[in-house]
Amino acid sequence: MAIITISRGTFAGGEKLASLLAQHLGYRAVSREQVYDRVQSQYGFKSDELSEIMEQAPTTRLTNVGERRSRQTLGERRRQLMVAVQASLCDLLKGDDAVYHGLAGHLLLPGISHVLRMRVIAPRAKRIELAMERERLTRPEAGRKIDQVDSERARWTQSFFGVNWGDPLLFDLVLNLESLSFDDVCAVVEHMISLPRFQTSEASRKKMADLALASHVTARLSCNPATAGLLFDVQADDGVVRVGGMSNKGDMEWVTKVLQKIEGVKLVEMV
Repeated sequence: MAIITISRGTFAGGEKLASLLAQHLGYRAVSREQVYDRVQSQYGFKSDELSEIMEQAPTTRLTNVGERRSRQTLGERRRQLMVAVQASLCDLLKGDDAVYHGLAGHLLLPGISHVLRMRVIAPRAKRIELAMERERLTRPEAGRKIDQVDSERARWTQSFFGVNWGDPLLFDLVLNLESLSFDDVCAVVEHMISLPRFQTSEASRKKMADLALASHVTARLSCNPATAGLLFDVQADDGVVRVGGMSNKGDMEWVTKVLQKIEGVKLVEMV
């Protein structure tokens, strides 16, 4: 079966669609909040830190040396959090048959063939009406909030992944809710995931397991004070973890000992 990721603008109906789609297909609905909960419990990030890093784009204006150093520290923390989010998302989606609605799902699962990456768009007027209803905003307030959040997400995506947030080439399917009902969307998606292209295979399942293990190892090393500042590259292949980029023998020995204690790691190779 498949994994479905849903990207959408704020107040575009994505959360409701994910719930209905999961019910229709008999899939699990996985939310951004579930990923955040796992990041907090597994990697020690706090709720306010998660919100700041995952919902606000980095700024580039530096006014003094102290701010520059602070920004460097924040940049490292952002990198640590991103790999922790990827590892947590992989763990939650490893069983397939899941619909994920949250930030950057389509970008955090690269190369997995049984992932259907879809984007939902909706007319601005419809989004404004939903924002007014949910948050009791005036029409101008709703419009400003939509513009602000969309702009922030676009800057965030560009900063972390170097891509245009709304680029249709990032998705397998883009659906406009202006005339399509949720039932229509469910029917389209059900057909899409029935195609051979999106069926889980032994190869795609292995690739997902390798990505999950590599991201988990990277997150552990990145978040550990002893290795947080090191530059390294991690690859996993059926339980064999290869760590490249380290030249210090002491660091290599320490990393090997740490990684051997991680579930799923059969062998550690320093390359």
